[in-house]
Amino acid sequence: MPFFALKPCFSGCKNIGFILQKMMFGLLKAMLLQLKTYALGF
Repeated sequence: MPFFALKPCFSGCKNIGFILQKMMFGLLKAMLLQLKTYALGF
């Protein structure tokens, strides 16, 4: 019984981690792009 109760939480936590990783990667990409345009415009 406890295993079945833990399983949805585990998949949910994995999902949150994936979303966080995607957000961080997107933010990093946006920052690099901004830095590039700033360097080129300067």
